[in-house]
Amino acid sequence: MRTLAAAIPGRPGPVIAPTEVTRDDVLTHLETLRGSQRQHTIVALRPLSGRAKKNGTIFKSPTSRIRVGRREDGVIQPLEPEHNNGSIAAVTHPADRLILALAAVHAARSAAIRCLQLDDLDIGNRRPSVDGRTRRLDELALQVAPEWLEFRRHPGLTPPTRTY
Repeated sequence: MRTLAAAIPGRPGPVIAPTEVTRDDVLTHLETLRGSQRQHTIVALRPLSGRAKKNGTIFKSPTSRIRVGRREDGVIQPLEPEHNNGSIAAVTHPADRLILALAAVHAARSAAIRCLQLDDLDIGNRRPSVDGRTRRLDELALQVAPEWLEFRRHPGLTPPTRTY
């Protein structure tokens, strides 16, 4: 029995002429796939059958009228403070604690965290500026930031161990 995956270039297996793949073959193969893998397969097959139709090797595209469907993203739930505190307590280095606090609470991306300057962290006014956006400094980052600054000022010291 031929498989649809064999009709896709770059995949292992014998190459099947596009005229041998029917709409039922496509639907049968798609029933075995779920989620984004199913969507990617449909999206990858459409140009192949379009090219075959343009070249005249097939009369009708086997992927026509097959809907890709909408991808349902899950609802993003904020982390509870006890989850953040446990994660922060597990990290030993002050810089890593600050990075984790900025990522968990402020949803700061890694590139934005790497670009942070000392001027961006205004502890006195509780206003960090992450990726050009000024935000209110939360309690967790307010506890972790002075530790990081102190460790940065005296790099030879061992990082303090604290429970949060």
